Amino acid sequence: MKSENSSEEKPGRRPESPVAVESNFAPGMPLPAGLKSLDTTKSGGDESTAESIAMDDGPVKLPEIEGYESIRELGRGGMGQVILAKEISLERNVAIKVVSQNVSGSTALRDRFHAEVKVLASLRHPNISQLLTAGTSNGYPFFVMEYIDGTTLENHAKKPMDSRSSAEMMLKVCDAVQYCHDEKVLHRDLKLSNILLTKELEPKIADFGLAKVVGGNDSATKTGEILGTPGYMSPEQAGGVVKNMDETCDVYGLGAVLYRMLTGRPPFVSPEPFQTVMMVMIDDPIPPRKIVPSIPRDLETICLKCLSKKTTSRYQSANEMREDLDRFLSGRPIKARPTGLAVRAGKWVRRNPTVSVASAIILVATFLGVLGLASYNRALSVELDRSQRLAKSGSDFANWITGTHLSDIAEIAGTTNSRTDLVNKAKNYLEVSLKDMPADPKYIWRLGNTYQQLGENIGGIRANSVLDLPEARGAMKRAIELYDQAIQSTQKRDTPLALKIETLLGLSDIEANLGNSKECLSRLKEAETSIGELSPASEYAGYLKMLAEIRQVDFLMLANEHPKAIVKLEELNETLPNLKSFRSGDLKDKEILIEIKLGACHGATGDFKRAEACNQIACGLARERIMNEKTNVYYQISLADCLVHLADSIISQERFEEALSVYQEATGITEKLVHQNPTGVDGRIAHGEKLSRVATTLQTMGRYEEAEKVYVTAANMMRNLLEDGCEDNSINQNLLIYLQSLASASFLQGKYERSRTFFDEHEELCKAGLKDVPDSIFLINQLAENSLSRALMEFSAWAGAEANPETIEESPEIGLIRRCLSESKAYYDQIAEHQPLNHYQQNQVEQLNQIGQLVDSTVDQMKNAESDPPTDL
Repeated sequence: MKSENSSEEKPGRRPESPVAVESNFAPGMPLPAGLKSLDTTKSGGDESTAESIAMDDGPVKLPEIEGYESIRELGRGGMGQVILAKEISLERNVAIKVVSQNVSGSTALRDRFHAEVKVLASLRHPNISQLLTAGTSNGYPFFVMEYIDGTTLENHAKKPMDSRSSAEMMLKVCDAVQYCHDEKVLHRDLKLSNILLTKELEPKIADFGLAKVVGGNDSATKTGEILGTPGYMSPEQAGGVVKNMDETCDVYGLGAVLYRMLTGRPPFVSPEPFQTVMMVMIDDPIPPRKIVPSIPRDLETICLKCLSKKTTSRYQSANEMREDLDRFLSGRPIKARPTGLAVRAGKWVRRNPTVSVASAIILVATFLGVLGLASYNRALSVELDRSQRLAKSGSDFANWITGTHLSDIAEIAGTTNSRTDLVNKAKNYLEVSLKDMPADPKYIWRLGNTYQQLGENIGGIRANSVLDLPEARGAMKRAIELYDQAIQSTQKRDTPLALKIETLLGLSDIEANLGNSKECLSRLKEAETSIGELSPASEYAGYLKMLAEIRQVDFLMLANEHPKAIVKLEELNETLPNLKSFRSGDLKDKEILIEIKLGACHGATGDFKRAEACNQIACGLARERIMNEKTNVYYQISLADCLVHLADSIISQERFEEALSVYQEATGITEKLVHQNPTGVDGRIAHGEKLSRVATTLQTMGRYEEAEKVYVTAANMMRNLLEDGCEDNSINQNLLIYLQSLASASFLQGKYERSRTFFDEHEELCKAGLKDVPDSIFLINQLAENSLSRALMEFSAWAGAEANPETIEESPEIGLIRRCLSESKAYYDQIAEHQPLNHYQQNQVEQLNQIGQLVDSTVDQMKNAESDPPTDL
């Protein structure tokens, strides 16, 4: 993909020189027979095949036309050439457009050439290139235009132009376009290379090869024929529906020209023309101020109004656009209004189908981990204070922890192997201690607490973890059994009961991460009931109640009840300073966690500014905490998580470069952890998640090849973790998201077979998961997105093949596309039966309907197409 401010030269491109009418004779890309040609004339970017013609193939043969002396070639394309010539009788330079021999036999092309002559002959305007005469030479038609001794607007605006100069020039272009419309002429191919500039920078519109006379016989243009330049054409042109085109088609072109002048790039850029066409129909352009922040907001609003997908949302005439430009230049308020935040959020989602609801759900899954095991998990060294209390009772276990393995505890932040060895030693000793356990309740609950800590360190998702969730579940169940024994044998119940409640909440998180939703809810309800059994004077009651309420927030978020979740989180924020905790640093963890969750909830409701503010607070708190413990693995990963949430809220506002920088800062933290401990589970999971965000951003920016490489690295990390025997639902979910992202990245590069391979693997894993958890909303949603993305991919692949209009309805390609769309709709309906669709899912359903309409429209056009053989321009 070209860079955002790109208009680079192609090898052999003709040198910049005075130009006149530039030709649009590039061959069209292959399309189905019904979509008869893509008269792209330009590539997916802002340059055309015609404009980039190699001129180093030897001397150019110039046509001989009576009364004119040919000087040199100005341009050449698939239909002919444009030459600079001297009109002998008047001794003036002119530009002559001549149809070449190899296409002169095409009735459609000759008709289009003559139509252009008729249109030009009817137009007289100071900002339109003037037709002088027309004729035939040696059997080949030609026409003569005034020669503009300057350059094209494209050459002049290779870098972003000054906003005021752009607006002033567009005033004159709008005047010329409005004149054309008054004369019942649509240009249909407005772009910078078709706007010539005199030496005084006076604009003149040229090249009316695709023009249409409103109400006239447009026999040269067939239904289904895609006309225009992919990066600049309107959505209705991209869809090939020519009969419904009106003045707003050219208004879109004016907006595309203004966009290119302001930003240095066209609204849509892709390496392949058809990819650009699909972007025009489905995506929305990046707001100009995201590319060039100095652009005035009103001028951006004018530009984006022109580029609206809906014709009714654009200016209804070039004159309306001109009036707003005039208001901008005179400092008066413009009539156009900027797009609202909620609408922009929906547009961003539609540009990123591989992210959409899957990313939202994986974020919630990540929150569950941060809330539960990740927040409980800590190095065994944190337990040194508690083990010292055990030492006072003289237990052998306390002596073992504080003495024999003190050096091992110091290494807890080191490699996974050292932590695994320590955990195994603890497990073996605990089994012996359990057999010899005395009847003293203090010893029982302390031994239970050690099992609890062991389970948290085995099953923690983030720091200092071995990540063996089934083993961790067993340890925590054993801890609950011991707490129950202690509670039944002592009157001082609050301490073991509080520890039991905390363990129940941790076990609830483990069950959630193993995909056991029923067990997760059961443990949460048991914890909530136990909180009511604490004595009114318990100093831990408020803290444990807060933990339970945070878990309730997670379920509200999963059910898309984000406004309710926000209310509960704000209440928790107010009560947090008054709470006490028996865990060092826990309250600071929860303060960070609440801000992250608030950010997620605000983001889910479309309030990305507030989401960003909450995540900024979380990042600040995480940086403060890490200042005194820079080597603490948990704190480092926590900061990386906060940075990711911050970047998520930034990218939702389409500040892509800024978001990429923040994602890369987070990735730098996790990359260092993986380098320090290549076999570490927590570091690899964290690094894979951060890499995924980087890849998604690169893909959003159109850097598909780079994105694919990063996705491959992230997916391989998850595969390796699964091969190592790590059982964690987040690993499987991450892998599924990365596979679907890889499929989309491959599709966007035109690698259809590779894309199908990833889609197939993704679908197989999803369906295998549903056998174990039939009601998994995450897996059902993944399948919905798989079918939707696959339909779009298959449509793109099919559009490059030939098809028989008579049998198109029964073709296997169309059948597959419609089946994919139907399956996607069925999956979303299945989700809706369990819970309301969130705004990400609603946008996906809307996109699904749009693609279905596009397929139906394409098939209808092909079935109703005239019998003339397709012609590529």
